[in-house]
Amino acid sequence: MFSFHYSPLLWPYLLSAAVCLGIAWHTWRRPANLLHRSFALMMLAAGWWALSGMLEVASANERTMLFWMKLKYLGIVPVGPLWLIMTIAYVQRPHWLRLWYVRAAIGLELSMIVFALSNDYTRWWWSHWHYVSSPWMNGMDVVWGPAFWLHVLLAYSMLFAVIVILLRYFDNVARYHRKQIVFLLLALSLPLGSNALLLSGRTPAPWASIDFTPIPMAISGGIIGYALFRYGLLSVTPIARDILFNQVNDGVIVIDARNVIIDINRAALRYLHLANKEVVGQSISDLDLPANVLACLAPDTATDLPYECDLVLQEDDRPMYLHVIVTALGDTPQLVVGRRMVTLRDETEHWLYQETVTRYVRMVAHDVRSPLSLAVGYLSLVEKAQLDDTTRSYLDIVEDALRRIDHLTAELLDLERLRQGVGMHHITFDPLAVVEEVYNDVLPLATAKSQRFELSRPQSLPRLYGDPFLIRQALVNVVTNAIKYTPPRGLIQLQAGLVEGHVVFSVQDNGLGIAAEHLPHLFEPFQHDHIRSDGQVGSGLGLSLVKAIVEAHEGEVLVESEPGKGSCFSIHIPIPPPQLRK
Repeated sequence: MFSFHYSPLLWPYLLSAAVCLGIAWHTWRRPANLLHRSFALMMLAAGWWALSGMLEVASANERTMLFWMKLKYLGIVPVGPLWLIMTIAYVQRPHWLRLWYVRAAIGLELSMIVFALSNDYTRWWWSHWHYVSSPWMNGMDVVWGPAFWLHVLLAYSMLFAVIVILLRYFDNVARYHRKQIVFLLLALSLPLGSNALLLSGRTPAPWASIDFTPIPMAISGGIIGYALFRYGLLSVTPIARDILFNQVNDGVIVIDARNVIIDINRAALRYLHLANKEVVGQSISDLDLPANVLACLAPDTATDLPYECDLVLQEDDRPMYLHVIVTALGDTPQLVVGRRMVTLRDETEHWLYQETVTRYVRMVAHDVRSPLSLAVGYLSLVEKAQLDDTTRSYLDIVEDALRRIDHLTAELLDLERLRQGVGMHHITFDPLAVVEEVYNDVLPLATAKSQRFELSRPQSLPRLYGDPFLIRQALVNVVTNAIKYTPPRGLIQLQAGLVEGHVVFSVQDNGLGIAAEHLPHLFEPFQHDHIRSDGQVGSGLGLSLVKAIVEAHEGEVLVESEPGKGSCFSIHIPIPPPQLRK
């Protein structure tokens, strides 16, 4: 019959079991990978070790104690293999688990459970045992057999292999990840030291038969758990970090839901001028960074991910342009509660090249207008002379080409002025007056192509604040585009209305439409996104200018289009506060 008695030693074993099983459950709930699973299973084994150890010290007779001593090895034997598997996963060398001698050692060690459970028949685990009873504690004095010492050899070999692996990588990882390795070595040393003391036989009976190793195992689990949840121990491993983070030119920062930095690579430290600072474990808000940088790196928790923004920083007396992308880190998009990865991409060369090209284009456009005006002027004088019809038709072609060049250079200069914030008026104006003026000016063009041009607007709209001449120019560009790409007898509708705090101008046509693959690049300069109905290709500057004008008014341009069915361009301009509408 099984028999138990109360012992004060029950409580440390019970507490150790609760800690180990709690850590195992909490870790098992994390994303499934070899690292998390092996650590969770090791804590599960340690929890069983502690529970069976508790029942062992509570045993009141020899039969009960022997029973729980044997079952205890269901938790003891897997600890060595699981430590080794966890360490191999930690250093990102899973292919080591395919080596035959590693598999053989793990398999042989796990088979030791059979010898422990069948000791009554083989006597290979304990060759002799003697039950020791005292008024305050019972124990078992045993003589270990060959299978037990083989188990010790295998388990200690694996644990020493763990130490060698961790020390091998200690000098090859960043200072922060050295802390992780120190945590792992400290966690391993506690149960290893306790178990070595037990096996040394230097403790008197009945203490010599009491295995206290589950207690330091629980402490070790707490250490690893602290490193896991405080320092992201099992989230970004050091070797993966060395490969992924420090070998790329992009800056990479891993942060948790509290905006605490879990990891950061050398490029990010260099970009943010934090190379000589210890920033891991700190909140981004605690770093000495400008407010716009902080807002970009750690957007508000209500912001949907992925999130993108641009930063301009000062680097060696010249600007550095960074494109920042914030994404959820994990298999499922936990947008606001999980870890996030911040990527900083240096686009300085691209921006400098773009600025150089823009500067030369502006210079050329400016310098071309003077001789162009001169050529148009003299051409008008030539046309007044007596010319035959053929010569006059040739001169008409030349004049049309010169006027198109003049229109193109004017758009280039307007676009550049908007980008520089120069030449824009800031007054209040009536949007209905603007839309009616556009309708009256463009109506002859539609009539010339036998198109129907309709205007729809309410009786009144709130006054807008900005530049009415630029808004008119944007609308003219959109409407003339619609006329160009709509066949004769087609319909073009110009509408104005009020939608959710915005005055919305929309231009709907039933013309050629735009292919879906062209829509993302529709407003980029010099994007020949579609062919004009007259067979010529547009410059792409007109829509770029529209976008620049609308954004200068803090508005937005939206496009809906389907090839063969037409397009709808809508310009949304926010209504200003009451004090600006007067």
